[in-house]
Amino acid sequence: TNIMRSVSQGFKVCIELTEFLLDKEELKTREKVLVIAGTLKGADTAVVMLINEDGRYSVDKILCWPKEK
Repeated sequence: TNIMRSVSQGFKVCIELTEFLLDKEELKTREKVLVIAGTLKGADTAVVMLINEDGRYSVDKILCWPKEK
């Protein structure tokens, strides 16, 4: 969790959202998903996640994250 938060709070939330959707079986394998998160000030992080065939995920692209924490 601290490693994810070191990128940004929004990045950590993107990971958590992806895991939540996988647990609820809302994502298909080989699907790319755009996950957007941020803080109370607004969205500041956008990540493209790739859902692998084994049901796990990987970060395909980090589109943006905040310059400052």
